[in-house]
Amino acid sequence: VLNVHDPTPRVVYVRALQPPPPMARWPGLLVRTHPGAEAIEPAVHDVRDELGREFVLREDSLPVVITRALARERLLAGMAAVYGGLAIAMVAIGVWALLAQDVTRRGREFGVRLSLGASPTMLYRAVTTRALRLTAAGISVGMVLTWMLWRVMASTIRVNGEGEPWALVAVTGLLLIVVVCA
Repeated sequence: VLNVHDPTPRVVYVRALQPPPPMARWPGLLVRTHPGAEAIEPAVHDVRDELGREFVLREDSLPVVITRALARERLLAGMAAVYGGLAIAMVAIGVWALLAQDVTRRGREFGVRLSLGASPTMLYRAVTTRALRLTAAGISVGMVLTWMLWRVMASTIRVNGEGEPWALVAVTGLLLIVVVCA
């Protein structure tokens, strides 16, 4: 079984008619070519036909083998993306509900302020300022926790690159839009 994460795979070369060793289920032939394998494909088929078609169980190109080897990782990444999207939606709904409850709870206070001469614009500014302060505090704590979680994950999982900073900016922007709309 091909493991694309193994930098030095173990390879055993055996004759086509020799039974495979117990560690390998099926013998295989790997043909490495330069880009443009279409030119060598007829020659490989000719060799296969000379040896006997009955010995070939399956033919796969390298992209197909790599796709099959990475299927589990792609499934897990897709599931993580779906759950991440659900988490963002839940956070947005929670922020919206928290701000709505805060405004409802302060309804009498707003009535008193309006009767004492405050304008609706001043009340809007006060609510928006409070909401943005709460959001800034939450985003700050969230970024610190995200950075810490990223460090832990990077130490346990082999990762290519430094991550996707645009995703963090996009989620932060989404939460700011939800707060302003709320």
